Amino acid sequence: ESSTLSARQRHVKNRHSPEEWEHQKALIERLYLDEDKTVEETMRYLKDEKNFVAGERKFKMQLKDWGFDKNIKSSVMQLMLAKSTKR
Repeated sequence: ESSTLSARQRHVKNRHSPEEWEHQKALIERLYLDEDKTVEETMRYLKDEKNFVAGERKFKMQLKDWGFDKNIKSSVMQLMLAKSTKR
């Protein structure tokens, strides 16, 4: 019985598909940017409420890919978003 549990736990660490990330994107944007939660708080919410578990490194890379950075000026963000939608 314990071997099935560990297999399941290992499975949780598997990568999420780009579609799965996109499915969580609006929620992540609301929590992380609109509600100003930390990466850790956002990850914990996704894990507890959506059973969406991702490593911190991957999570931060995904935030960067989406341009969800709290430390850059909004004018730069607008430019980044405009560029990313053109691709």
